[in-house]
Amino acid sequence: DKSTMVWVINADNTVKKQSVVAGDLVGHDGVLITDGLSVGEQIVIAGVHRLTEGDTINMINILESN
Repeated sequence: DKSTMVWVINADNTVKKQSVVAGDLVGHDGVLITDGLSVGEQIVIAGVHRLTEGDTINMINILESN
C-alpha cells in the first residue's frame, strides 16, 4: 500500500492531516502524488513531526526565498 499522510495548509494557515497516494519518485528527493490533493493545495514539508490537527503555522514560500 502506497497510501501516506500529508499536512495540508488551510486558507486560515491551520493544518489538517490528509491521506494521499504516492506514486513514482521524481528526481532525487521528490514523490509524485497520484491521488488525494487538488491542484493548488499546499502541504507542509518541514517540521511535520511537531504538528497536530488544527495547529496554526507560519508559511514561508521556499520558491521565492531562494
